[in-house]
Amino acid sequence: AIDASVGVTFGISSLAAAAMGQIFSDTSGVLFGSSIENAALRLGFRLPRLLPEQLILQSVTLASTSGKVLGVITGCCLGLVNLFFVDTLSVEKKKEEKEFTAIFKNIMHRGHEVAECAAAALWIVDH
Repeated sequence: AIDASVGVTFGISSLAAAAMGQIFSDTSGVLFGSSIENAALRLGFRLPRLLPEQLILQSVTLASTSGKVLGVITGCCLGLVNLFFVDTLSVEKKKEEKEFTAIFKNIMHRGHEVAECAAAALWIVDH
């Protein structure tokens, strides 16, 4: 979706649009992470009561890191759901259309100057 809107509008590659999406996603995660934790607390989930000695245990850090990784993977998978509803070929068509429009305008307005002739014509063949 970002590629179809931002990518086409600004003429950036799919990879650049994906990077912009990743920045937006990561920033949202940082900004709203505490909101999600607070909502979980309101739903009745409790924070674990661990002693400082327990917090440095390898099993505790492994469980914490695993939970964070699982959260990131789940968020990324949820973000991919929109691909089931988006026509991915339309993005390429829009980019191609924008490129052809620019070429067409350039040839129609300056073609005769470039070819050093009185008039120029453009033939478009669609396969």
